[in-house]
Amino acid sequence: MPLYQLSIDNRDGTVKQPVYVTVRRAVEEVDPEDAFAVRLEAEASKEQIEIVQAEDSSPAMRNVTARMILSFRTIGQDAFWLDTGVLNIP
Repeated sequence: MPLYQLSIDNRDGTVKQPVYVTVRRAVEEVDPEDAFAVRLEAEASKEQIEIVQAEDSSPAMRNVTARMILSFRTIGQDAFWLDTGVLNIP
């Protein structure tokens, strides 16, 4: 099961698929003198990714980066409470 789910916000019209997406690890700057912070950031940055650019497959290859949604998906459900923060009690 993948850790992230990539989806498209189609509220403002359909995005022509496939969409070509570029992602990268999001690395925050830490004080290089603080050995603990450096080790902590090295581990944390392994899991943080961000969308850099996304283009649809229309002839003009429109930039649709703002319409891409990157979210956690740790369990095979659409809305797991640890990912969304919403707890539904039947």
